[in-house]
Amino acid sequence: MNRARRTMALAVATLSTAAVLTACGGSGGASADASRGGSAPAVGTQDLDPHPAADLRQGGTLKMTIQQWIGQYNPNQVDGTQGDASAITELVEPDLFLLDAKGVPHRNPDFLTSAEVVSDHPQVVRYRLNPKAKWSDGKPLSWRDFAAQWKALNGRDKRFAAADTSGYAQISEVARGADDQEVTVTFGTPYADWQRLFDPLLPASLNATPESFATAWAGTVPVTANAFRIGSYDRTAQTITAVPDPNWWGRKPKLDRIIYWALDGSGYVDAYLNKEIDYTSAASPEAYQRLKGDKGTDIRIGARWDQVTLSLNGRRGPLKDVRVRQAVMLGVDRSALAKVAGKDLPFQPKVLGNHFFMPNQEGYQDNSGGFGKRDTARAEQMLGEIGVAVELRKVPSNDYFDKYIHRSNYDLSQFRQVDQVFRSEAYGGYRTPQGDHTFTNYGGVSSPEVDALLREASRTTDAARQIALYNKADAAVWRLGHSLPLYQRPQIFAVRKGLANFGPTGLGSEQLADAGWLK
Repeated sequence: MNRARRTMALAVATLSTAAVLTACGGSGGASADASRGGSAPAVGTQDLDPHPAADLRQGGTLKMTIQQWIGQYNPNQVDGTQGDASAITELVEPDLFLLDAKGVPHRNPDFLTSAEVVSDHPQVVRYRLNPKAKWSDGKPLSWRDFAAQWKALNGRDKRFAAADTSGYAQISEVARGADDQEVTVTFGTPYADWQRLFDPLLPASLNATPESFATAWAGTVPVTANAFRIGSYDRTAQTITAVPDPNWWGRKPKLDRIIYWALDGSGYVDAYLNKEIDYTSAASPEAYQRLKGDKGTDIRIGARWDQVTLSLNGRRGPLKDVRVRQAVMLGVDRSALAKVAGKDLPFQPKVLGNHFFMPNQEGYQDNSGGFGKRDTARAEQMLGEIGVAVELRKVPSNDYFDKYIHRSNYDLSQFRQVDQVFRSEAYGGYRTPQGDHTFTNYGGVSSPEVDALLREASRTTDAARQIALYNKADAAVWRLGHSLPLYQRPQIFAVRKGLANFGPTGLGSEQLADAGWLK
């Protein structure tokens, strides 16, 4: 039987490179070309050119790029989830736990003298803050900061536009301990990923009211507490400069300043080769070919939690219909996209069959079912071939998230989701929106089944059961046509020779206080 081809116009807000949404030890030492065509680096692979502090000179500047001028620095607010904003906030705010190369959290002694589960029934965590730790306004870090952050993020006051309430929603009480620097957190239901909460810790003044939560950190970071603070914002030059905080109580950073330059991704390689910046991604075939032979460059390779995703917006237009979403998924040749992305690179990206695990992580399995492989017969025709007309719209980098992704102002969009080492933090991207509040589920595709499975997974402390629940939820996410994971993006950096303790961190935390230039 002949069927008429149906044509639908899908508006796409996209960039020439995938944008980031979103988050040390030995060197992997991978040769730039030795592993061409081989497997991706194993979990835990870092390539930092590690050196002791004595090898580094005091002073110098590290020049980096960011994808856009940042309008919201509160990482817990719905408009503050862009990856560069989070990275800058984490540089200047208390980082209570540091992740090692394999993603295992360890207490940061600069902020915590202790942190431990003191009861299992109910689960109770007791934190002891470093008495030297103070905010830049002179106030000591205290239990009040924990209490305010919990109240803003537990989801009970809907006026707080929280990006993610997971974990916080399970807390029943945050209380003062023996003094203001001791905090007792009691959970109503168990929460395995408790070390991801209050990290970064933010001052009580930010979380005091829904108004301060939304506006106090719009375009600025007024209160800090870490080795670096923000020295200047230059909207004209599109630069943000971080400098060492003279009141810092920990080890002194080696660098004099870190400059972040908001630059369109198409200009990164030229800026690096012109020595305007000190590192850039070499993960695209074109960039890698231009950068690998540069005499002043090290190619450094690692394994990051980094998913290139095609988001399908089910809140409007033809993609509101699950059958249309499934047809679009069946029409995309992900293997071909991964081959293009990995052409001439040291290793080929892995096509993803899972939303929650990377292929080189324990627990990974392909749950895509019949939706992971291109099938034009099932889809009745790929994109144009199946009668779907796609209008590509290139938008300014500064607008990509603020005006399009965060506002659900697209039909299809491509971006990256990174550093979801604690799987429970993915919940906001799959949970059911509450009216216009999408959390981080910008496409709005959800179901009660997925909500229930992800909540249950976050509440079990049994590792094997948790993995099974996330995989069951993943299979349901595939059936919903929520989004299409494309591939695990290669982590390949071009880094200026002589820059030590810097590069791909694997699943670990970036620690720029250790970075510096060799003597």
